[in-house]
This record gives sequence, structure tokens and C-alpha cells, in this order.
Amino acid sequence: MAVTTIIENHQPSHKLRHYTITLNDTHTISTTVTSHPGAARDWIHRTLFFNRRHRHHLLVGLGVQWTPHNNPASTIQLCIGHHCLIFHLHHSQSSPLILRRILLDPSITFVGLWCHSDAKKLLLSPHKLGMVDGMPIDMRIHAFNGHGRSLRGSSIIEIVDEVLGVVIDWDLDVGRSDWEVDELSLEHVRQASVDAFVSFAVGLHYQAWNFNKYC
Repeated sequence: MAVTTIIENHQPSHKLRHYTITLNDTHTISTTVTSHPGAARDWIHRTLFFNRRHRHHLLVGLGVQWTPHNNPASTIQLCIGHHCLIFHLHHSQSSPLILRRILLDPSITFVGLWCHSDAKKLLLSPHKLGMVDGMPIDMRIHAFNGHGRSLRGSSIIEIVDEVLGVVIDWDLDVGRSDWEVDELSLEHVRQASVDAFVSFAVGLHYQAWNFNKYC
């Protein structure tokens, strides 16, 4: 049975919110939520600095959320290790230059699960965020179960269980809900964080940088 807990931490600034999310007492995710481009910029710079030793094969879990009947991306989630950023694009006046740069950096491997339309949705957003051709890599194409059966058509829940041995909560109603609200709910934050984190973890499991045709 999946047990996912989320705790809202003390907020150091009105520009962002911090959460700690725990998956089955085995994985802890530290999530920052913001619509402020300066706060997003600082998170990206800080996280890249702490992961500079991996700069030659940097891996980033990527997720995109949108509101039904409105295709542009409402949020973008980035996850490196156990650290996640949820940037609320819909309520941001601009996007930091560093975000645009990393999305167009061919040496960075972005991965997701069922992410075939993410790049298009980011480009359709008012921020017009572009990505390198072929990114993000959809890890379900490269995922197999213990018997060698392809998981290409499997759900996120099935892929994560088979590959990582982790059972996750996944609420389709949350995915179909309004991501343009002024403040994302705990359920929004939990699901968006888990999405980006398990994408990163599956990508790490398969060393997805080896699938990056630019590296």
C-alpha cells in the first residue's frame, strides 16, 4: 500500500513555499513551489552548483501540468536528486534566463514518464519555453520488468513499481484538475513532485544520459 506524506515547512519568503514529501518512508523529496522568476532562478543556480560534479551527464526529471481544455503548460517541474522545483508558469510574469538556457542545453538529459507532449505544451505557454529536439526522453520506452517485458504501455504506477520497487499514490482526478488556481493545493504539490522525482529516479536507474544523442 502506498503511503505518501506531505508537510508544509516554515516559509522563509513570501515568494515561495517549501514542502517535504515522503514516499513509503524510503524516499524524501524537498520541494520548492514558486511563481516568482527570481526564486526559480535561485533554485536552479543553487541546484546546478551542488550537482556540478555531474555536469557531464546531468540528469533532470521533468514534469508538466496543465488544465484540461487548455493545452499550454500551467507548471513545469524539475527534479535533480531529491530536490524538486515547481514553477507555476501560469502566474509568473516571466521565466528566468537560466531556465531557458538549461532547457536548450543539449548536454543536459531531461527525462519523464508519458511525457510525449510536454515539450509542445511548454512551447505553447505564454513563456514559449523551447527544448532541444528529442527532449524530454520518455523513459517508459526504455523500461522493462524483471522478465524483460517492455513497459512502454504501462502506467506510471506500474513502471515505478516494476523498476524502483516503490508503490506510489497517483490520483487521476488531481491530474485533471485546475492547475491555474492561485495557490496549488497539497494534492497538486504532492503529485507534481512525485511525477518529477520518479521520472528522475527511473532515468537514473537506466543511466538515461546514454540515450542522449547529443552526449
